Amino acid sequence: MALNFNAANRRVTVATSSSLNNFVSFSGLVWVKASALANDEYILNMVDSGGSPIFRLIDASTSGAIQLAVWRTTGFGYQQTTAGTGISADTWQSIGFRYDNTNSAQTAHQIYIGDLSTKLVESSYAAGAGNANSINTPQDGDLVIGNSDGAPATQFFPGDIAVVKLFDAFLSLDELIAQQWTTIPRSDMVLYYELGWSGTTAQVDYSGNDNSGTITGGTNADHVPLVSPFGASIVAPYIVSAAASGRIMSSLTNHGGLAGHGGIAGIGGGLAG
Repeated sequence: MALNFNAANRRVTVATSSSLNNFVSFSGLVWVKASALANDEYILNMVDSGGSPIFRLIDASTSGAIQLAVWRTTGFGYQQTTAGTGISADTWQSIGFRYDNTNSAQTAHQIYIGDLSTKLVESSYAAGAGNANSINTPQDGDLVIGNSDGAPATQFFPGDIAVVKLFDAFLSLDELIAQQWTTIPRSDMVLYYELGWSGTTAQVDYSGNDNSGTITGGTNADHVPLVSPFGASIVAPYIVSAAASGRIMSSLTNHGGLAGHGGIAGIGGGLAG
């Protein structure tokens, strides 16, 4: 499953938590399929408790240019991809991104685009700005997926989002690629969503950090055609991993991931299925 966000009332809201309010440098990966391209279509948006922005990942233009912007104590910095090097309509694409808080140049923000057959590659950039200050704190507001959750009401993502992963670390490109088509458990993974698998009212966080989300206007869509998210190809890395495996495997088991969605005991490609 994925969730479709093509309406102003649709979003997933993730409340602040101890694992989500300490970002310094961070990384992430999402799988999206836009049905149309327009200005300021929000994929991710994090704010503080007063509504001031922390970071956002958006489709910034009708050409599918992707923008990663991070607000610092004074102003903000960002990078935006060149037209034609971002996302396209009606196709599943992965967006990897990372932010280096120690870098005061616009290169602190890096964006990578891939698809079902192409590894993530860094985009060329058409615009950007650096900032010498530190990322805004406190980060005590919500993370919103698929919508700006504010005015104007048109700033929603018109399409499907299937996977969202966030890491409290500045991952290398190779580490992001390792997360592109499967999921490798990491101690710095603070959020992992397979959107829609747990229903259309509440979204389970499979990272083991209990950053579950509230779904508004939940509408299921077909999932990105990767390996079954809870089948053998996904479970195997958890079994052989060390510290993080118990945490994430526990999350999958507690929320029906292993048996409920074709996992170890299921019939959808699991070890015994």
